[in-house]
Amino acid sequence: MTFALPKDTGPLERDLVTGPQIALISNVNACLRSMRDDAQRSHTMPSVFNRTPRTLFITGESGSGKTSLMLTMIRHWASPSSWREMAPNTRLAGPADALFEGMDGVVQALPVMSLLSQPPNLNAYAWLVLSFLPLVERLSSDTWGEPSLWDLWNKLYRDTVLAWEQDTHDNQTSDTRVKNARVRQGGWDRIQDQWFAFMASLLKQLGHQRLLVVPIDDLGLNLDVGGDILRAVRWFWHPSVVFLLAGNLEDLVETVALEDMGKRRRLSMSSERSNDWAGSQRRASALIARVLPKSLRFTASKRGWYLGI
Repeated sequence: MTFALPKDTGPLERDLVTGPQIALISNVNACLRSMRDDAQRSHTMPSVFNRTPRTLFITGESGSGKTSLMLTMIRHWASPSSWREMAPNTRLAGPADALFEGMDGVVQALPVMSLLSQPPNLNAYAWLVLSFLPLVERLSSDTWGEPSLWDLWNKLYRDTVLAWEQDTHDNQTSDTRVKNARVRQGGWDRIQDQWFAFMASLLKQLGHQRLLVVPIDDLGLNLDVGGDILRAVRWFWHPSVVFLLAGNLEDLVETVALEDMGKRRRLSMSSERSNDWAGSQRRASALIARVLPKSLRFTASKRGWYLGI
């Protein structure tokens, strides 16, 4: 007797894709084409109050196919023609056949990152910068007379590590604490300029105008970085970078709310305020709404999907 090992997840097959899955992928692709067109119009840093969002969120209950949808899109963005080469979908021939039409040259996806595998001592900002390392290593070459892509990435990574590093030694002198605070403040002041300089060099070496998609899975399952990953995604805004996130919205609200409550308790607030779960949930929902607009959320379910929740 043989035992069929369960499969974790994988890309969807064209002949098995459902109507709701086709609709979800089609809407994500349409959003990406609009974002690509918007990115080609400007590469300057706008005000945080008038910039267009660069986040897409696939949410749904466990087993609804969020990761499979993400992996399917990543595979066929790289080669839209590969979708047509798969076994045809006889039930939904028209919509399924045209699923990746118009996606040639629109996006280039980085490797999928899972929040479950984030190193425990690495802050969310440095972790996002680290996601670009495989691409930087592939493209890096010595360039005489100007900072190399590797130099720009390395400085950005170093400053994101230092800027959000926490003082954990209670026996530090006041002078040492002040010095460390100055180092962190200097990092904060430089990071967004360094981020734009790094992206300009990266896009120049890539030699195309595709969007770079950063896929992040398991949002809401890491209790240590619930709100931090959202703040980091908002911090690293760029017109040519889109963060594609997948996770369960209810888990995310709870994770961010727990993080908020923990911080309030560490600030030694009154017992009544530090145990205000409703307040923590309200602040969590407000942060999520700011970073993940409802119009850019796509809900997958075992029964279907719908846009905006």
